[in-house]
Amino acid sequence: AMGKNPTAELVVDVKENNDSLVFEFRDDGRGIDHELVKQTAIDKKIVDSKGIVKVNDGEWINYIFQPGFSTKDRVTLISGRGVGLDAVKAEVELLGGSISVTAQKNVETCFNIKIPK
Repeated sequence: AMGKNPTAELVVDVKENNDSLVFEFRDDGRGIDHELVKQTAIDKKIVDSKGIVKVNDGEWINYIFQPGFSTKDRVTLISGRGVGLDAVKAEVELLGGSISVTAQKNVETCFNIKIPK
């Protein structure tokens, strides 16, 4: 419906820096709807509606790493429980690393994981 190739594209790139490995995972899917993420954060009481105004465009996306966070309105066998990205973040941080994400709705999502050597 959006004119995209029906076959998804997933790009995985690994780079080595002096002190770390950087993994990049990028897809050409639906991206992440920042308004839905913000509303879900309000609904789940992660932030109140007054506090959300103070969140800049680069910070809102970090709500997806909160335990129990999901924008799905129903639970399936593979999604909707809010267990996933918080677990990934916890494991990455346990290794001394960091994870970040950038996304454009209806364009792409890109996760970057940096792990020390």
